[in-house]
Amino acid sequence: MQIREILDRPVQDWFSGEQPEGDVVLSGRVRLARNLAGVRFPGYASPEERAQVEQQTRRVLSNLAKEENTETAYIRMEELTDADRQVLVEKHLISPQLVADTQGSGIVVDKDAGLTIMVNEEDHYRIQCLGGGLQLPRLWQRASHIDDLLEAQLDFAYDNSLGYLTACPTNVGTGLRASVMVHVPALVRTRKIQRLIQSMLKVDFSVRGLYGEGTDMAGNILQISNQVTLGVREEDVVARLQSLGEQLAKEERAAREQLKGIPALTDEVWRAYGVLRYARALSGDEALTLLSTVELGRILGIIPHISADAFREMLVTTRPGFLQRYAHSEEQDVQTRDTLRAAVVRDSLQKMEKE
Repeated sequence: MQIREILDRPVQDWFSGEQPEGDVVLSGRVRLARNLAGVRFPGYASPEERAQVEQQTRRVLSNLAKEENTETAYIRMEELTDADRQVLVEKHLISPQLVADTQGSGIVVDKDAGLTIMVNEEDHYRIQCLGGGLQLPRLWQRASHIDDLLEAQLDFAYDNSLGYLTACPTNVGTGLRASVMVHVPALVRTRKIQRLIQSMLKVDFSVRGLYGEGTDMAGNILQISNQVTLGVREEDVVARLQSLGEQLAKEERAAREQLKGIPALTDEVWRAYGVLRYARALSGDEALTLLSTVELGRILGIIPHISADAFREMLVTTRPGFLQRYAHSEEQDVQTRDTLRAAVVRDSLQKMEKE
């Protein structure tokens, strides 16, 4: 299996097509943080200790692939270009922190990138299972199975009172972070989103932007995840977030009904489409905002010829890392990137008009 297959594809199979609640919930993720007993956390580990973790990882890969009936590969971060690493961040397969410290770090990935394991990020292992739409229980079952397979061969740091030990105290216990990425343009337009965000914060969920902690709500996209990992059951966390995702989907659809038939929205959608179709330069935030508006127009039937997967695809193809790969260029100034982004969007929309 080659990492190029994953890097070159705008959308992985699990992110495209019809998915449960997929008109609102773009994707879900279940992540487990684990560390090897007797080895210092990556932030304090020596190069030799980080190399030891990598060696342990390679040792268990063949059994993991066999049990999961898939192909897996271990890719060292140092072997990838800056643009390659950025693409993996943009696809939510790795974190910005893994990119920040590439020495002795890497990623285990399966053929469709629905399973990734970050190695020597904040913790020795970050097991991640990803899927399109809202299907957290299935993702949790797979993540738990992967965890069991690894724990049968590796000695994880565990305390009988606290649970799994992690580099950050907020992950101690289950080490579980479940999240959903939602697109809620109607809730933003009807000004209901702030009330919903406040209610989520009160029940121990965090709300972040497209690329997680420290990012803003670009393109009307939010990431919602659990905050509590100690003294809770994994199944309960997953069930609560699944229920929250279902409620958000219901609220977003109700807000969309309120927007139907409003002439001003129809005008806004077509104006957004016109800018995307003919602009010669687009910033990243501008592209996301306009694409979100056009996607709302597609859902409401205002622009029927847009592909159902167009929004998901251009969430990736308009990002800086993917544009660098597209142009086979490691260095791009802002003006060059904005010009290329506009060209990529124009080409995509033009193809849809001809189909």
